[in-house]
Amino acid sequence: MPVHLYELKGHASQTISISQKRVGAEIVVRLNHRLLGKLTTPEEMSAGRRFLLEDGATITVQVVDEQVLVTTTPGQADLSSRQQEILRQAGLYLLGVGLGLVDLLAFGLLKKVHLPPLDVAIYEFCISIGLLLAGIGCLMSKKVRFLGFGVLTVLPVLIFIGY
Repeated sequence: MPVHLYELKGHASQTISISQKRVGAEIVVRLNHRLLGKLTTPEEMSAGRRFLLEDGATITVQVVDEQVLVTTTPGQADLSSRQQEILRQAGLYLLGVGLGLVDLLAFGLLKKVHLPPLDVAIYEFCISIGLLLAGIGCLMSKKVRFLGFGVLTVLPVLIFIGY
């Protein structure tokens, strides 16, 4: 039983195996030893069959002049590593903005508690300094730099709104 192996380009260690016991017998299509499907009838073999992979790529298997023809189409759902990095950075930035807004929430809560205005100002100052230092600390690391950008973006807005 001949088995033909095809490496998928752009996919780490992905192998398509096509097996057929004899000419005219059913064709078994596997991806990394996992059954994708079979082509059983002569009509299905000559028309071909498309198999959809998880990443949106397709594999088409067709019999042409008693030869098995395999074509692959890359998935459109794949994001490049640069696009993934931009999405990660945007998520960190928005998280930083959210963390920066904690200061506004704390200010609102402190106004509800009946404390002397000087105490509220001292608490707000301490929270703002803490967020400022956390934001600057995040800028030191490439991994969480955009988190720091988000925190530091909100602080001037909060000061402008007015304590």
